[in-house]
Amino acid sequence: MQDQLLIINYNARYSADVAKMLRANGVYCQIVAPNYQLPEDRDNWPLGLVFSGGVDKQMPSIAPELLAPGLPVLALGNAAASLCETLGGNVEESVVQNRVETVDFQPGVITKGLDSDERMLHTVFPLTLPEDAFPIARVNDKIIAFRSGVFFGVGFQLETNDVDGGALLNHFAKDVCGCSGSWSESVFIADAEEMLKNSLQGEEAVCFLTGGLNSGVVTLIGNHALGSSLHVFFVDTGLYRQDEVKSLLKYYQDREGIEITVIDAKHQILEGLRGLKQEHLKREKVIAIIKKVLNEAVKDIQFSAVLRGNLADDFIFNAVSEGLIENNGVRVIFPLKDLFKSEVRYLAKALGMPVEPAEAQSFPITGLSLRIHGEVTEERLATLRRADALFAQVITNAGQHKRLWKYFAAMYPCEEAEANEIIALRAVSLSENRTGGFSLQAARLNYDLLEIYSDALMAACPNVKSVFYDFSSTANSSEVQWL
Repeated sequence: MQDQLLIINYNARYSADVAKMLRANGVYCQIVAPNYQLPEDRDNWPLGLVFSGGVDKQMPSIAPELLAPGLPVLALGNAAASLCETLGGNVEESVVQNRVETVDFQPGVITKGLDSDERMLHTVFPLTLPEDAFPIARVNDKIIAFRSGVFFGVGFQLETNDVDGGALLNHFAKDVCGCSGSWSESVFIADAEEMLKNSLQGEEAVCFLTGGLNSGVVTLIGNHALGSSLHVFFVDTGLYRQDEVKSLLKYYQDREGIEITVIDAKHQILEGLRGLKQEHLKREKVIAIIKKVLNEAVKDIQFSAVLRGNLADDFIFNAVSEGLIENNGVRVIFPLKDLFKSEVRYLAKALGMPVEPAEAQSFPITGLSLRIHGEVTEERLATLRRADALFAQVITNAGQHKRLWKYFAAMYPCEEAEANEIIALRAVSLSENRTGGFSLQAARLNYDLLEIYSDALMAACPNVKSVFYDFSSTANSSEVQWL
């Protein structure tokens, strides 16, 4: 068997949380779809399964064949009620709570060390257990968690920074399933490099270094594994932040010794954006030009694979889009497909990446073009670069950068002749809400900080008429523009 667990994904958000919590404790795991089937070869079986449900009233449907082999199972959230029913028990009508309740634990292999715990319970499914099962947790005398042989059901989901939930999960993985707990970022890197060597066997591969963390980590791993057989391309669009291209090339080329083909597309991008004001048109044009110059650059290379930096976030929460490099039937390899963004930052540090690129804010491939409202010109780009860099400097000097999810400047046109630009600042933090999702909250920046910034910017950029701070919040990160 493989020294890992499989997470059956009945709820993407909670499956991601469980995966990150397991790997933080040295237990490797992968997230798979509810229709997953165990392979015929037992050597490729995991040591156990986690059924990761949600917190609403809709119970997932569990495939009985996942229980037939007798692998240990931990069902979380509403999947615990489904497991109880599948094993022959009954589930009473669910009760929507959305409040904090006291959970009383009974001693057991996954609950050892736990007594009682105050937890946010969204929905409670009171359980009547099958004959061979016994309770391991109750709420107000109602059974919400149980054990039946190697099958465990826990009728709540794990929370962010959940010490007791993490201990329960860790006991299941190590004490019930027998996971070694020896996984680490270094192990992942070694396995990824070995996978690339075995997959390509000396054949050529290409990858696109966007300047972002994901593609940077893939480039480093690919370079370690393949050396000169990996062809790395970078497109200078002219839409990057201040000194970003210089810093990027200094690190990857000069420090890491990676040979990078730099494609200068600044003129083509500016010409392509001429006269375009609508966001979707600018996005389409920038991506089309990047795709065109990339494929012109790789056309003479006989490559057998394209390396891409898509993460588990892309596969679980979004549809993975077509790559910018046309693969023309060759393999597409995703070395980071099982990891999440927060985990890739740890991976970057394990690779020896400096703090600046490892912890940098993510930046869209469209660069500053969508943060400029209206037409993109060289002059407006220069002003926004100055404004954005100054805001980052002021935020960092004030020690605010580590508590913010993102912070940046955007530009709006002003019709007055003497000063024709308006700068809007955005700084947001990410927080968990009561329904188990995430909300973006506008940061409450100090007034003096904003005043220092405004005075410095308007002194440096006479064409800026006004500075505004966007204080709006949103329940969905995708609703925040220009991210």
